[in-house]
Amino acid sequence: MRRSLSSNAKNWPPSPVLDANGEPHIEKVRLERPQVFIAYVFNAAQIDGLPPAPSRECSWNPLEKAEQLVQAANPNLQHAAGDRAFYRPSTDSIHLPLKEKFPSAGDYYSTLLHELGHNAVTGIMPHGAGNRRLGV
Repeated sequence: MRRSLSSNAKNWPPSPVLDANGEPHIEKVRLERPQVFIAYVFNAAQIDGLPPAPSRECSWNPLEKAEQLVQAANPNLQHAAGDRAFYRPSTDSIHLPLKEKFPSAGDYYSTLLHELGHNAVTGIMPHGAGNRRLGV
């Protein structure tokens, strides 16, 4: 391995234990403190001698699927000059820079779908807008 730095990957809480029927087996156990699993991981490109990952051909067009998702969600979408993208709960609207300001169509849809996730809080998630437990 070349001289590289790892990244920490944390996993907590642990994955559920499944019973013989594939259902979660729940057993409450009082812990003195949270149990956190930490792994030190490297990007595959940092490991000498590791063969490249096999390429996976996509049988569908991701940009077309993203556009279909946006059309189905039918958000109040506003494009304007500037460089800010945000969701405004008070007007239930998504604000984005003009499409031509994005380096690629993929960057545009990545940003739009991110903001659509914030919009989903008011549209499809429980407890309505401002659900801080969801971290949105």
